[in-house]
Formats: sequence, C-alpha cells, structure tokens
Amino acid sequence: MTDTKDQKLSRAEIDCAYRLLLGRQANPAELDHMLARGHTHDSLRRVFMSSAEFQRKAGNVQRPGPGANATAPERAKTLIHLHVPKSAGSTLTSILAPTCPQAGRMTISDNDLQRLKVLPQQRRSELRFVFGHLSYGVGRLLPQDCAYITVLREPGTRLLSYFRYIQRVTDHPLHGPVSQKQMNFGDFLEYAAATPVARLEPDNGQVRRLAGFGARIDSLGTEDQLFRQALHNIFSEDVVYGLTEHFDDFLDRLTRRKIISHYSDARLNTAPEKTDIAPILEGLTGRQKEIFETFTRWDRTFYEICKTAYFA
Repeated sequence: MTDTKDQKLSRAEIDCAYRLLLGRQANPAELDHMLARGHTHDSLRRVFMSSAEFQRKAGNVQRPGPGANATAPERAKTLIHLHVPKSAGSTLTSILAPTCPQAGRMTISDNDLQRLKVLPQQRRSELRFVFGHLSYGVGRLLPQDCAYITVLREPGTRLLSYFRYIQRVTDHPLHGPVSQKQMNFGDFLEYAAATPVARLEPDNGQVRRLAGFGARIDSLGTEDQLFRQALHNIFSEDVVYGLTEHFDDFLDRLTRRKIISHYSDARLNTAPEKTDIAPILEGLTGRQKEIFETFTRWDRTFYEICKTAYFA
C-alpha cells in the first residue's frame, strides 16, 4: 500500500500548500525551487512551519507539542481520538474501539487528565486507544508512539446541534441553567458569551481543541493565535481528520489506510430532529447574531481550509 505522505508533490499541490499554510499564492520561482527539491507533504510542511514567514503570521503561540514519539496513524501504537462534540464522534469511537482489547482502551476528557497522569508508565504504555473530549497534545503524556484522529463539522450547524444536545441530555453540566431559564438558541449564545466556563466549547471550539487548549479558560480572546496553532497541528504527520458532512468517505479512507478493517452505517448519539439552522438564525436579535458570528468566525475559516485540503 502506497503511503501518500512519501510521494513527491506536484506543482499544483505545492501551490495549494502555499495558500493553505502561508495564506498567499506562490510565485513561479518559488514553485520551481520547491518542485526541484522533490518535497513530500511532510517535508514541505516542516519547511513552512519553521519559516520566518509562517512564524510572523502565527505570532507568539504557546505550543503544547504532540510528544516525542509522534508518528503517522498507520504506524502508531496508540490512537488518540480527539472527539469534537457533535461531530459524529460517538459513532467513530464505536468503530475504532473494537480494534483493540478492552484493557487497552481508556476514555478520558480534558477536565480529568490527572487520571492519565497518575497511571504508572507501564500502564500508560499498554494503552492502545485513548478517546474522549480531548485536545491535541495529550500524547505527550504517553511514552509510546501515538497519533490523533478527529472529525470536524460545519461550525454553525455544530453549534446549534450542541445547544440542542444540552437541552435534551439532563446530566450535561449546562442542562440545568439552560432548562431552568428556558433558553432558546439566542438566549444560550448570550449566556455563553457572559459565562467563561460555558463559552469554551461554543466559541470556536474546534480551533481551540485542535490548538491544544480545549479546557483553558485563559485561551478565551486569543482565537486568532489558536487558529494558526490549530492549522499547524491538524496538518502534522500524526493527525488524520475527516468531515462530518462526508463521514462515509472518511471511513472509506480509514479502511484504505488500514486504520480500520470494516464499519457499519449506524450513527450514534444523533439528534432526533434535523439541524436546519437558517430559520433559527433569522430569529436572532442583532446582538445574538454578532455573538454567533464571533463564535464561528475562526472555526469557519479553519473548517473551509481543512475541507479544501481534504479534497485536494
């Protein structure tokens, strides 16, 4: 089976990489130079990420790091599922979990990483599948080769789906205030904007999670920097990602890469109603629409870049 990351890039692919990672079109001389160097996806990514141009664009971003033993998903001893809420993550977990013995699995979230930290190193080295609402970088707690898998979703519909999930799941931490105050979607947006702990997920939560700061309240207000970090991470060698809207295609790709051997079409934890956001947005007040745009701005740009790269 051919490993595409080791294939030399075409002129068009190099030009696409310039637009994705540096935000500009390459000039002919740059394309000629990079083409002559025989770059692969991984080598060109390293060149761009270490360049002064990318560093200027990225700014001074704290990098949590994937760990010393990051590797491609096909070769990793341990796969870490970064479950983005309301992105078909429960279904993906149900497909990935049977690929390893029960004793090799661990479910955990950003909020209880201490459970992983206190495990003896021998026990951590035995883990083969770690999954939950996690952020990029948790692999640094594991001594073995590890890689990440995640699924992204169109930000607006994900945010509405997340709110509806809170409404119907009584043990969700935010169900109480949402239910007691009989919030609609617009009310929830205002509540989240004014409540830091409730804001982390709605406010560009995909960028925040992929940047490595999903549970960090001090990351609020730094979404422009997190955006660059998230791009850096998701195009790393140790990440494979898919899109909720093209979930079956993603599963086909995982099968071809031998990350999974088979799958069923059963979807888990899905909403009983269709997520049709247009009429909901029409009913928002001006202030609520502003919050919605703020909460989805960086996630939307991130999603569109990742979608373009996914189908490139």
